[in-house]
Amino acid sequence: VLALNGDGIPTSTSPPVALATFPSGPRVRSKTSLNSGAWINQLVTTFTVSNSIHYHSTFTVNSGDFTTLDAVSNFGSFSSSNAYTAHLSSQVVVVTATASGPWYFTSFGDSFGYSGDPTHTRLAVNQFNINVDTTPSSLASVTAQFSETDPAVINSSETTGRHSPFFQWAFSRVNESLESPATGYSYVFSTNISSAVTDIIHTTGTSIFFSSAARLDGTSYFKIKAKDTAGNWGAISTFTYIYAADAARPTVSSTGAVTAARGSDGRFLAVPVSTSIAITFSEAMKANTTTSTVNILLTGVTDNSGATQSESTAITLSYSTSARVLTVTPTSNLNNGWLYRLVITTSVKDTGDNGLLSPTTVYFQTVIDRTVQNIALVSDGTRGTLPAGSVPTGNSVSIPPPESVSAQTVSGASNKLRDIVGSFATPVSIREFKAVNSAGTPFTGNFNSPVTIVIPYTDSDNDGYVDGITPQIREKVLAVYLLDETNNVWQKVPNATLDTVNNRVTFQANHFSIYALFGAPDNDVNGAYAYPVPFKPGSGHKNITFTNLPTDGSIRIYTSVGELVREIKFNITSGASTYVWDVKDEDGSDLGSDVYLYVIESGPNRKKGKIVVIR
Repeated sequence: VLALNGDGIPTSTSPPVALATFPSGPRVRSKTSLNSGAWINQLVTTFTVSNSIHYHSTFTVNSGDFTTLDAVSNFGSFSSSNAYTAHLSSQVVVVTATASGPWYFTSFGDSFGYSGDPTHTRLAVNQFNINVDTTPSSLASVTAQFSETDPAVINSSETTGRHSPFFQWAFSRVNESLESPATGYSYVFSTNISSAVTDIIHTTGTSIFFSSAARLDGTSYFKIKAKDTAGNWGAISTFTYIYAADAARPTVSSTGAVTAARGSDGRFLAVPVSTSIAITFSEAMKANTTTSTVNILLTGVTDNSGATQSESTAITLSYSTSARVLTVTPTSNLNNGWLYRLVITTSVKDTGDNGLLSPTTVYFQTVIDRTVQNIALVSDGTRGTLPAGSVPTGNSVSIPPPESVSAQTVSGASNKLRDIVGSFATPVSIREFKAVNSAGTPFTGNFNSPVTIVIPYTDSDNDGYVDGITPQIREKVLAVYLLDETNNVWQKVPNATLDTVNNRVTFQANHFSIYALFGAPDNDVNGAYAYPVPFKPGSGHKNITFTNLPTDGSIRIYTSVGELVREIKFNITSGASTYVWDVKDEDGSDLGSDVYLYVIESGPNRKKGKIVVIR
C-alpha cells in the first residue's frame, strides 16, 4: 500500500502482508454436466471435485454412508479403506453402478498438505445423486374416443363412423425408484402398418386429436412409443382404427303419447303436472348427447293467463341404449294450465357422430287449477276467461286456445240462418272453445259461473265495414251466435257488447261451444241527415249529400204541400254510408228555391227531415 500527499508525491510502499485462503468443503460436479438427481441409462459415469486439495470419495446405493463417516473426526482410517478413493482436486473420478436405481457419490474434503499439515483433517462433506435406469420404457394403455370432451369410445380393430379420433395413452412405471418418468413420445398415424416410429420426440403430452371430415373408408394404424427421462425408448404400441363413413342422420321415430288428447296444432292436452315424455330415435344414439341438458330443453312458453313466458324447466334425462328411448322427466311438478315446449336439438348425435336430421319440438299443456282464474288465448285477441271455481269439479281438464272453424264445417247451420236474414248471414269469425280431459273427452256441462269470451274482427281501414267479407258487413250490426250442434242451427247470444274502437265483441257464456260473428241488414236511420242546408248554388254548392244511411232503402223528396219531387233507391255495399243527390227532380230539372221535405226509409224504420233551396 502507498499514499499520495496533496502535491501528488507518493509515499514509499508499505511492508507486504501474506494472505492465505483455507481449503473449503468439496464442490462435486458431473463431468457430463448432469444435475444432482438426474436420471441416466448408463452404468458408468464420471465426477470431478474441487475447492480442497485432497479428497476421499465413494459411490454407493446408500445415501446415509456419509452420515456415519461424517461422525469420525480423523480420516486416517478411511485412507486405508477400499470403499473410498483418495484423489486430488479436479481429478476425474470414474465410477460404475452395478444395478438400476439411485446411486450417491459422496466426497469428503480435508486440509492434507496445506501449510505443511501432514494429517487428514476433515473439512466438509458433499453428496451428488445419480439415478440409473436401464429398463426400456413402456405404455400401460392406448385408447381412443370421439374427442377430448366427448367420451364416446372407439375400440381398436372395430369399425366406427367417427372420422376424427382422439387418442390417449398412459405411461407405465412399475417401480418409481428404479424407473424414470416419461420425457416424451414418438408416434405415427398411417394407413401403412409398416410406417416407422422414429427416435424423435413428437409430443410430451398424453393425447392427440386427428381431425379429418374428408377421411376415406379403410384401416389406419396409430403407432406410438415412449422415451423416459433416463433416455430409454420403449416398444411400439399399436391401435388399429377402422373407419367406415356413416352419412345417415338420425330422426325421432316417435314421440311417446303424453296423453290421448291433442289440439289442432298437435299439442298434447290435459297433461298431469307430474309427467314424463318418451322420445324414440330411429337408430342408436350417443348416450352422452342424449342425456345433456344443453341438448334437450324444456321451457314454459305461456302461463295459465295466456301471457308469454320463457321459464327454463329443470329436467332429468335417461337413455336406454337397447330401446333407443330417451325419457325426459321434470325434476319437480310443472305449473298448472301452462303450455310447455320440449326441444330435442340437432346436437343429439348417433354413434356415427351424425346430428339429428332436424330439431324435434313437442308442445304440451298441463291441467288447470280450477281454484284460480284461467284464460285461453290466441294471438289475434280471441280469448275465453274462466273465473276461479267455474269448472264444477276436479282439475283434470285443459283449456286449449280457441280454434278456428271453417265455414264449410258449419255450412248447414249457416244456410238456415241465411234463409232468414239474407246474404248478410255470412260468418265473420268462427271460434271453437273447449275444455278436454286427458282422454280427449270435451267438458260439455255448464260452468258454475259465466265465462267471458272475446272474439275479434278486422277493420284495418276504419271504414266501419268488416274487412274481407262479401257483401260488406257493417261492424255496428255484428251479432254473436252459438251453434246448437244437436239441431244444427245458430242461436243468437243476447247482451253481447260491441267495441268498434278495438274491433271486438265480448259476451258471457255458460258453457264452451262453437261461437261465430254474423252480420245482418242495417235498417237504422236514426243517424241519417242531409247537408248542406240551406243549399245555395251561389255559395258554390253543387250537391246535397245524405249521410249515415243504412245498408239499403229509399229517399223521397216532397214539396212543402206534399207533392213527390224525386224518389231515390240506394243500396250501399261498400265505402261511406252516403248518397250524393244532384238536387234535380225526376225530369232532371233543377229544383227551384223553396222548402222541401225528405223521408228516409229502410225496412220498418223511417226518418223525416227538411231541405231549403236558395238560388
